[in-house]
Amino acid sequence: MKKLLFYFFVVLLTVAMGACSKDDNTPDDKVLKDLFVQTSNTTVDIGASVDFIAVDNDRKEVKEVDFFADGVKITKDYKFDKRGVYNVIAKKTGYKNSVPLPIMVGGAIAEKLELVASKDEILIGEQVSFTVSIDGRAVSGYILEHIKVGMLSGDKWSAFEEGTYQFRAFKEGYISSDIVTIKVNKKPIIDNQSFTINGVKYGIEEVLLEGDVVDDNKNIASVFIYTDSNGRKYQKYRLFARSMTTATYTVVEFAVYVSAMEKEFMFPTDVDPKDVVVLNVGAVVDNVAVASLDADKLDVATSKWTTPFEHYFKSPGVVNYQIVSKDKKLQINYEGNYNGLEFSKVKPNTKKMMNPFESKKGRLAKLK
Repeated sequence: MKKLLFYFFVVLLTVAMGACSKDDNTPDDKVLKDLFVQTSNTTVDIGASVDFIAVDNDRKEVKEVDFFADGVKITKDYKFDKRGVYNVIAKKTGYKNSVPLPIMVGGAIAEKLELVASKDEILIGEQVSFTVSIDGRAVSGYILEHIKVGMLSGDKWSAFEEGTYQFRAFKEGYISSDIVTIKVNKKPIIDNQSFTINGVKYGIEEVLLEGDVVDDNKNIASVFIYTDSNGRKYQKYRLFARSMTTATYTVVEFAVYVSAMEKEFMFPTDVDPKDVVVLNVGAVVDNVAVASLDADKLDVATSKWTTPFEHYFKSPGVVNYQIVSKDKKLQINYEGNYNGLEFSKVKPNTKKMMNPFESKKGRLAKLK
């Protein structure tokens, strides 16, 4: 891996490490909101009047909406004078056009969609796939609604929070499917894939690798070389271990010592194990830093880098590392895969870097 040239691609650190992402429900003016048509009766006689309302994801009524039946504008209390199946949609600026709602007039019959999920109960992070059919015949061109959330972009879905979720299928000219409910449970905590912070144990859902590179605005990343107090050269890498169920994670920073002439990336798997040294460890609970420890505050700090990370589409790396603070309030025990690679840019003339858990410009400051 010594001669690899790394293009800048960024791993989006969601939940704990992705706390920079938008999660405060602040509306984005560029994103169209979902709209739905509701009525008390979808099967009526010829000449009957039907009252329509439009609602949002929270099932709150949306005012000043235009309604259309088979492309023809209608009133919100519309009388259907001819037999047939009419597809009614709602339109409003700032919203997506609603999914068609079929209205069956005068005994006309529309077929009903059947939505089936591959599983009705899963663990956090597992995936569910959906199929839609009518009397056993596969149906295409349908739309899946994640109720109170929005439309799915495909026929697969996974959750990162415990809870109960509901789904429904739509298609123009058909009766919507019954609601399908999926229960999502927490993953059991495995001892050798966990960390403990102040007596509370968390299961590790993912481990990601980050390395420091030169901030030179080039498309090809160049590794940043540090010099310690003894004049030895080293490169710096970090392992982020996160729990997806909470904004809680740990970070272990490593020095990888290299020869004085080395200019290429040298990962922990590329050097003698004795040349991989833990520099510091930090912990964050619900996006609040609760621990920042240098190596002299650790009772145990070991790592065994078994397999290098190749690429997301090839194979992850494999690492085994253990951290125990002297006061036992922070403990990490992990054996498994790690992914990456994210880059942290460092200015070319930087002589000394503060502990990232103490620097105002460090990662923790960004997460708060």
